[in-house]
Amino acid sequence: MNTYIMDSLKKIKKTLTSCNGIPYEKIGPIMGVLEMMKMEIEQHISNMNQTDVNNELRSSAKNTVEKLTEIWDIIEGLNDANISDIEYKNLIDEISDLIDEISY
Repeated sequence: MNTYIMDSLKKIKKTLTSCNGIPYEKIGPIMGVLEMMKMEIEQHISNMNQTDVNNELRSSAKNTVEKLTEIWDIIEGLNDANISDIEYKNLIDEISDLIDEISY
């Protein structure tokens, strides 16, 4: 599951950073992928044993869910018609940084 998530995030990052605007038809699928990842990680967290060995993994999983939620919220805001090109670029940079911070 970790490879799937990290590979998906790399693809999302590439999509977001490779163009001067995300076509509307790509935003929905990206948000769907993020939501699916969040659900899978949350399920994984709920299935973890309560041992010291899993504490680090649990912490990483919870951190990943938080970052995915932040990314989802930012992408949702990209649909704002009043957003300037500079604000758009800053949001894409913020998403890119959040993706880079994820290690799951």
